Amino acid sequence: MYKVILVEDDLFGAFVIKDLLEGSGYIVRHESDGLAALLHFEDEDQLPDIVVSDMHLAGEMTGAELALEVRAICPSLPIILISGADFPSSALPPGVPFLPKPLCEGLFLALVRQLLAGVRACGSPARCTS
Repeated sequence: MYKVILVEDDLFGAFVIKDLLEGSGYIVRHESDGLAALLHFEDEDQLPDIVVSDMHLAGEMTGAELALEVRAICPSLPIILISGADFPSSALPPGVPFLPKPLCEGLFLALVRQLLAGVRACGSPARCTS
């Protein structure tokens, strides 16, 4: 069972995405801000297999900043950034895919599966160094 950290400060949006992921067999932990999401990297039992984050978050950290922090801890961990607003590609960390909201469910789930398949091929990110 793959573990997903969903970082979304809009509770309705988080519910919809969490329901979609759980319905596809993923274990989902929801956080509303980036700092809370980073706490999952302090405990090996809570390490996610993938992070899905909105670009606009409550608190001081953006989704792009969270992605950079996660990459510093675990360079191979898949991350997907999402937003209802348009962002120039220069605002996104290199190699981090972006999907617009509302999410196309099929495209979103296909991307999650594709990124997790890549993790399987190179080893679990749960062996990250922090």
